[in-house]
Amino acid sequence: SYLRVTSQINLWHKYGIKTYLYFQSFEAWHQYSEKYFASDIAKDRSGSNIPGWQYCTLMNPDPASNWGKHIIEQANRIVEKYPTIDGIFYDRMDYCYYDYAHDDGITVIDGKPAYMLGFALEKMNDTIFKIFHNQGKAVWGNGPTSLEVCKNLDGIMAEGSLANLYKTQYLGLTRPIVYLPYDKTPDETEEKLKNCLLCGAFPSVTYGDSTCQKL
Repeated sequence: SYLRVTSQINLWHKYGIKTYLYFQSFEAWHQYSEKYFASDIAKDRSGSNIPGWQYCTLMNPDPASNWGKHIIEQANRIVEKYPTIDGIFYDRMDYCYYDYAHDDGITVIDGKPAYMLGFALEKMNDTIFKIFHNQGKAVWGNGPTSLEVCKNLDGIMAEGSLANLYKTQYLGLTRPIVYLPYDKTPDETEEKLKNCLLCGAFPSVTYGDSTCQKL
């Protein structure tokens, strides 16, 4: 609820902890997307919906689409409803699939127009970043795939594999990086710290399991 989220934000601020609300523009619960934004669902070459994370469908976030307008509205509502947040954590900036249900005016595959979703994300980000930056708030992104998507991004998270960190280090030459490998043992944590040192990244808090908790 609003009161619960606000109370949590205030608690974290009391102890000097910054707060970033979760945000993304690509994925939608499949039943919701089919009901309200069917024309903006991304399709593969066979015409099937491109799946996102669990129970989600991948959307085309072009800001001119109905789905894109909805996402922009949500961003504006965040800064209005939660003015004390420090920014957003912008997840799933890694999608760059080809959407065969739409046309970006550039991409053609085997004679068929398509939409490279990284182009849509670049357009969306130009608007989203302005909304939050104009309010003095930061935007951290997870797994961006290109310099264009990274424009004006304040920080990057490299999630999961070491390969992601190796790629992200070159997108983070002028911005901070956090590495999140989900380490669960002391040996994995040591390896994480070494890789952070190698790539100039900040380490995440250890994810941990029963082994770490006993130490």
